[in-house]
Amino acid sequence: MASQIGDSKVKILILGHSFVWRLAAFIRQAKWEVFSAHVHPNFKFDPNSIDVFIHGVGGRTVGSLHHDLHVVGELKPHVVNLDIGSNDLCDPRVRPESTACRIQELAEHIIATYSTIFVVVCQVLRREKLPKQVPDFNQKVDLTNRVLKAVCDVPRMCYWTHRKLWRSHVNLFCDGVHLNDLGMFKYYMSVRMAIVHGAKQARNILCLAPAS
Repeated sequence: MASQIGDSKVKILILGHSFVWRLAAFIRQAKWEVFSAHVHPNFKFDPNSIDVFIHGVGGRTVGSLHHDLHVVGELKPHVVNLDIGSNDLCDPRVRPESTACRIQELAEHIIATYSTIFVVVCQVLRREKLPKQVPDFNQKVDLTNRVLKAVCDVPRMCYWTHRKLWRSHVNLFCDGVHLNDLGMFKYYMSVRMAIVHGAKQARNILCLAPAS
């Protein structure tokens, strides 16, 4: 199991595709005063309690994200928030069930290989602008999420739903695929809640683990 949480600090890594690197950019460049009052590089957590790192690469799929797992090895986070899968579903040959299972297998690999204590698997997000070659993209997303919710219901892992993103009465997209500033703020707040949940689970697991 991962190293003990010294002084109760939990190290969190948010890992994934373009939504994740856009989240990092949004945090750095938050323009509107209403956002800047709430947005912070460490999600307004005390760094002595929770320390957050972000690594995202545009275009990443479940398979190509393996190129970035060295970051997990270098940082040795207690918790990984994993946001991946939507680019896989842009391929008409890819089935939702296989995408969900590959995401769950990636989470298991991170736990087993890097001694990560807990993995939060985030909901795959719908799009307003559908890929031309995949007109049923959002239906594939919905099925992927249903399977993810089932297969991630295991010890040391959970499925996370991004609430208030897709039932909004205002536009949250900047290009039909990625989120605008308001959408990114809602995404930021959802990720922050996921961090709180993951940190709590990591602490609980270590409290129950036998002393080494």
